[in-house]
Amino acid sequence: MTKDLSEAPRSSGFAARRYDRLAPLYGAISVAFGLRPAVRRAAVEQLALAPGDSVLEVGCGRGDNLELLRAAVGESGRVVGTDVSAGMLARAEERCRRGGWANVRLLKQAAERLSVPGRFDAVLFALSYSVLEDRVGTLERAWGLLEDNGRLVVMDAGLPDGRIGRLLEPGMRALSRATVLGNPTARPWQDLRRIGAVDVSVRWMAPGTYFVCRGSKPRLPR
Repeated sequence: MTKDLSEAPRSSGFAARRYDRLAPLYGAISVAFGLRPAVRRAAVEQLALAPGDSVLEVGCGRGDNLELLRAAVGESGRVVGTDVSAGMLARAEERCRRGGWANVRLLKQAAERLSVPGRFDAVLFALSYSVLEDRVGTLERAWGLLEDNGRLVVMDAGLPDGRIGRLLEPGMRALSRATVLGNPTARPWQDLRRIGAVDVSVRWMAPGTYFVCRGSKPRLPR
């Protein structure tokens, strides 16, 4: 495992401090918010990774998805995780150390200033997209790192359209502001279509507050 813990931009300082404080409690928070392992597995499956592929996770947090990603790309693949929180990355680094994952690289940087060398077969945002200040701008940067025919997946919490979603929105917004800072009304599938993704799909998972969204990058004619 290699790591680059250079300083993140000041504009991301508030989120970094919040997640540094949440890092020791994040596992319990995930359970309290009803996040099941099946949701993470579904997100990784949608990346359609194969041995030898390269995958980027934007906002990898404490590394809850790294084992799944590494298993999908195998020893010959490449996994890169970025996060703005040093506290979260310290836990991700410990996971990598325990697992002996030499092909996993961790980078401390704000997603809005995403700068990662190389190109990737797939990109994952897991519980990070709804937290972003500039979601579309960050999505475009990640999109630019994708190979032709690459896949981009967003797994996040949100509210479904309709009356129930509207009724729950004030409470969900307040809860998110007080804890994980997410915007429950983010609609990444709309943003993916806006930047030219094809085969866009979204799957809501029980109990209906988590979704897995996917879009593919068109293969350019040679």
